[in-house]
Amino acid sequence: MNDHRVESLDALLIDIGLPHMNGIDLLKLIHSRYPKLKIIIITAFNADDMIFNALKFGASGYIWKNEIKNIKDSVLAILEGGSYMSPSIGIHISQYFRSQVKENSDSSLSTREKQILELIITGRSVTQISKLLSVSEGTIRKHINNIYSKLEVSNRVQLMQKARGMGYV
Repeated sequence: MNDHRVESLDALLIDIGLPHMNGIDLLKLIHSRYPKLKIIIITAFNADDMIFNALKFGASGYIWKNEIKNIKDSVLAILEGGSYMSPSIGIHISQYFRSQVKENSDSSLSTREKQILELIITGRSVTQISKLLSVSEGTIRKHINNIYSKLEVSNRVQLMQKARGMGYV
């Protein structure tokens, strides 16, 4: 690798399914040599081990190719110090960690309410959730009201605290 060229980069987009090297191995190699470089995975793989290894070995973002809508905003968020995951990847990770929690105090929530709670936690707005789930904003608001009632919270801050205690975040 030409060190000067790599050091001048702000971000690098790589795929996991590369022809001569596994993208995770490439990620490890690059991140070990250039730890400040923002590395974003853009791939068709959404298996737990691929996602967790990418994040463990230094990926700043994980974008599923089927969900590339606005790559520019995703990359800008990462360059500004944040991270980004495709919505379904965020839900996937959230579900994984929730499944690791022994006591689930969200058992009163319906499957749809749990799905909406996960989307709220990932920062999605009512409009975004409505579009993502292909239901009206009014329906989403009704589900959110039910979630607030069932979890005995009255605002988003309390909801996030409660969700954290339940293993969502």
